[in-house]
Parts: sequence; structure tokens; C-alpha cells
Amino acid sequence: MTALAFDTVVLLLAVGCFAQVRPSLAAADTAPSGGLGQGLREGIAFAWGHGAIRTGLTLIAMINLAVLGPVVIGVVELVTLRFGGGAASYGWLQAAYGVGALVGVWWAGRFGAIAHPGGALGWLSAGLGAGLLGLAVAGQWWTAAALLAAMGIGGGLVGVLATAWLQRETPAPLQGRVMALAMLAGVAFDPLSQALSGVLLDISLPGLFVVAGGSLLLTVPIALRSAKG
Repeated sequence: MTALAFDTVVLLLAVGCFAQVRPSLAAADTAPSGGLGQGLREGIAFAWGHGAIRTGLTLIAMINLAVLGPVVIGVVELVTLRFGGGAASYGWLQAAYGVGALVGVWWAGRFGAIAHPGGALGWLSAGLGAGLLGLAVAGQWWTAAALLAAMGIGGGLVGVLATAWLQRETPAPLQGRVMALAMLAGVAFDPLSQALSGVLLDISLPGLFVVAGGSLLLTVPIALRSAKG
């Protein structure tokens, strides 16, 4: 009950914050004349023609696809089958990831502007992939907690640095379209990641983390090549 009450208060605070937002009159000049569909098509056309943005969005989508399902569903099975724990143990591991993400967001604010985040996103992808591979062999709950905290830091860094860079590289009239694509890369791949994780769990628990971590490691050369380009 305490957790539900806390969540309710936080959500009400978020609603209050959104209620204070007042749209700029200049925003009307940037609204797509053809509606939502036209706006999305314009955003996709711009992102596809901008190599660095195309690579950045692909990496964001790949990170969400590979991380979200294993962290949510895979860790449940990890706690139950390997650590013999229950809801409390699962909560502590998720808390470790959440605290790490908070640290990552704070840490990202300490960085200056990054001219091209391809290299940074590539190495962060490598770190997240290594963390998933570590979960495949983690034998103690504290090891898994440390790995999840480190992955949370990486996820927080990716979210802030990638978003700031996308906004900086995109012309103002197209920022809403491109950021909608970035949001789609996160929200749309969440259920898909969890569904794929469920399928892989039926085959092998370690296999889930190995496949997810390996897929992230495969994106590293793409990111680093884009950074050099």
C-alpha cells in the first residue's frame, strides 16, 4: 500500500508539472499542415537522409529492444530460479537498476556538448551488452545488483546524451517529428522486447542474456564506424 500511495503522489506531481506547461505561440508555425501522418513522414524522411541521426535512432531502438525485456522479465526468473528469492529480492535488483539510471542522468548533466555521440553510444552499448552477458553467469544476488546498477548508469547516460544531441542536430521545425521517432524507438520496442524475452526464457535463461548482450555488442562496430564518418 505504501508503494502504491507513493506512486500516486508522484504521478499527481507529474500531472501538476504538465499542467504548468504553456505552448509557445511560435509552435503553431512549426506544426505540420498535413496532420500527424504527414509530420511522421517528414520526420522519417529527414532522419533517413541524415546518416548520423539514422544511426543514433537505430542504436536507441536496439538498446531498448535488447535491454528492457531481459531487465524486467529475465531478472524475475533470475531471482526465482537461480537465487531462490521472492518479490523483495526482485525489488532490490530493480531498485539497483533504478538508482543506477538516476546516477547516469545526473552524470550526463556533467558532460559538455558532444559533437557526435556515435562513439559514446557505441561504447555504452558495449557496456550494456557486457552487463547482460554478466547476468548470464551471475551466481550471487549482489553480483547481479552491481551489474544492474552499472547498466542503469549506462541507460541513463544514453537517454540524456542521445536526446540532447538529437535535439541539437535537428532543425527546430522538425524537432517534434524526430523526437517522436526517438520516443517510438523506446515505447514501441518495450512490449516487443518483453515478448521476445518470454520466448527465449522458454529455451534458456542464460541464453536470453547471451542473445541480448551479443546483439548489443554487434552494434558497436556500426556506431564506431559512424563516429569516424
